[in-house]
Amino acid sequence: PFERFWRMPEPQAPAEGAPAAVLFIHGFLCNGGVWRPAIRYLYRKGIHHAYTINLEPPFGAISRHGRQVTDYAEMICRQHGCERIVLVGHSMGGLAARACLREPGMTHRVAKVITIGTPHHGTVHARLAPGANVAQVRPGSAWLAQLNRADPPVPITNIYAFHDNLIAPQDSARLENAKNIGLAGIGHIALCFSPRVHELLHRELLSL
Repeated sequence: PFERFWRMPEPQAPAEGAPAAVLFIHGFLCNGGVWRPAIRYLYRKGIHHAYTINLEPPFGAISRHGRQVTDYAEMICRQHGCERIVLVGHSMGGLAARACLREPGMTHRVAKVITIGTPHHGTVHARLAPGANVAQVRPGSAWLAQLNRADPPVPITNIYAFHDNLIAPQDSARLENAKNIGLAGIGHIALCFSPRVHELLHRELLSL
């Protein structure tokens, strides 16, 4: 709740020749501050063009969040003169990133999507909470079925945990036609803070 006191490294415009800016998207009931350790790690590795977004409202539909991601990504590219952007989403933020790809023009704007601990096929725990976004993450929802109907139009790397405590069943976090990387011994929220995940993020960004 005290995000303003958790200073993020100041994002810088991508240097000339850099492949893309990076936009981090948080999950359910979090905000951009959850990405502070990951961004600080990447900053030390020389990746200084990382941005965060706070999705509103907290219980709004994921399709609405996808449009917010689209607008913010376009603003970043317009203000800093970069043509492409990488979307990194944790949990529900990964679904918002994929929803963004359905917006006009975004398949050409987005260079890659990296999802982390994302319930691509829902989670039974979503039956226990209210909200339009939670309803969309319930297994068998029409919204998820439509999202998963088409092959991803851009490269997607999907990082998930075999021991995720909020995605059940855990194999709901796997995504067809994506590069799936499974990790053991890491919980759902802990994925945002894991050095192993930070290393994978760095590797995936360098591969552009």
